[in-house]
Amino acid sequence: MYGNAFADRPGHQVRLALPAESAYAGVARHFGADLLDRWGLVPDLRDSAVLIMGELVANATEHGRSRMSIGLELAERTLRIRVADFGGPRSGRGRHARSAGSFGSGLHIVRTLSQRLRVRRSRNSWRVEAVLRVEKTASASRTT
Repeated sequence: MYGNAFADRPGHQVRLALPAESAYAGVARHFGADLLDRWGLVPDLRDSAVLIMGELVANATEHGRSRMSIGLELAERTLRIRVADFGGPRSGRGRHARSAGSFGSGLHIVRTLSQRLRVRRSRNSWRVEAVLRVEKTASASRTT
């Protein structure tokens, strides 16, 4: 099995685990877009969230380690997008050194679109979280 999706609270919190390889970036984006549609996010917020997730996943696949985890959590007024890469470096590929401030234009896009961005590094992982404010969902906007 190449990926696993875990629904902790259906409709509110999901985590997808995949190999940190560029071949899986599209899988992650499509999974996120479909899920956010089912959660009823308005199109502009959904598009921003998918762009953010795509940039974070691209960083994980380009600079990351052997595995990545993508998490989406929709609370009453926030959407949290979490991407982490774990494990040792992939075989046959040198690790790119990076620091918390060394990300390229992708993270600048994420900073611009999100209300808050946090990057954390541990010995065996990088974890990035972007938070977006949710004013209303598409289902709520249809009733007003």
